[in-house]
Amino acid sequence: MAFALTSAQFYGVENDEAITNQFTQHARFVITAANTDVDFDFGDLVGGNAWSEMDNTTRGAQALAALKDLCLSRMQNFVSLTGKGIVQYAQADAAIPQVVVINSAAAGGGSATEAYTVTGLLTTDTILAVTQFVDGAGAAVGILSYGNASGNAAADNALSVVYNADPGAGAKVKVAVLRSGVTTVQAGTYQLSLDADGLPNYLFLSGDAPTAYDITLTCQLKEGMNPIEATFEA
Repeated sequence: MAFALTSAQFYGVENDEAITNQFTQHARFVITAANTDVDFDFGDLVGGNAWSEMDNTTRGAQALAALKDLCLSRMQNFVSLTGKGIVQYAQADAAIPQVVVINSAAAGGGSATEAYTVTGLLTTDTILAVTQFVDGAGAAVGILSYGNASGNAAADNALSVVYNADPGAGAKVKVAVLRSGVTTVQAGTYQLSLDADGLPNYLFLSGDAPTAYDITLTCQLKEGMNPIEATFEA
């Protein structure tokens, strides 16, 4: 693990209320990490991987104390946590079928029926589309059919594609499938859960996790509660 807090800034914006005195609290965090730091458990303020490392420095410990004060005493409801390190990924839920796109290896050519190696394709996948994305050495061809009659992959890691002519050596296809029961995070996505305090925890794929975060937490404060105004940096 290699989470490190570069800086944190807490500031409030007063809401335009006729009677009550209510603020929106913002807190910006600049964080570095390794691409193998998959568990960005921002909302776990007690025993999480991220804060257990970030509070090793004075500014990290101060920022964590301020965040605990905010969440445990002042916050009425969490609004959002967004910014660099999160927005370039898509949220995915293990309980919801996901669309996965897989590229095949190059074809050998020699026949109008091509047996592609598609590493990662599963017999349980439902194929949504197969498209040519690299032309082979043969003449221009069109895809007539693929897989089996049910629309599923004929075998793990393999797919049969029928053309109107030989595609030639070097052709490649892109296979889009609907996959149910995804329990591991896919590249370019994260899985999200909420901690007991209502703050989010993110799970990324190892090797594909963000290495730089510049994120802003936004929440509504309780009526009459003043915002935290503080900056912690090197």
